[in-house]
Amino acid sequence: AMRKNNRAITRVPCCVDNNCQGLVPMGINPDFAYCSLCCVDMRQFDNGGTIPYINNQQLKAYQISLPPRAEQHRIVAYLDARRAGLDALKANLRRQIEVLGQYRKSLIPECVTGERRVV
Repeated sequence: AMRKNNRAITRVPCCVDNNCQGLVPMGINPDFAYCSLCCVDMRQFDNGGTIPYINNQQLKAYQISLPPRAEQHRIVAYLDARRAGLDALKANLRRQIEVLGQYRKSLIPECVTGERRVV
C-alpha cells in the first residue's frame, strides 16, 4: 500500500498493519487532511528495507500547511466539485469506449461477409 501511494478514509474504527499508517485528525478537517496527504509521495517515508514500512520519525517531522477551518472546508468543497466533474467525464469516456467496442465488433463480420448489421 505504501509503495503504491494508496490512500483511504475510514469513518469507523479499524486496524492497519505496519505497511500502512493510520491518522486520527485532530484540529483539522479529515477530508482536508486526506487531500493534503494525497499530494505527498509516501515512499519518502519508506524504511528502505525489503518489506516496506513507514518510518514514523520522518512522518512525525513532516509538516503540511494548515489554513483556518473555514478555508479547509472551502478547499475540500472546491476539490470535491472538480472531482465530480472529472468523474462525470470518466463515465462518459467509458460509455464512448463501450459503444466504440460494440461498433468494432459489428464491423468485423460486416467486412468479412459484406452484410450490414445494426447494433
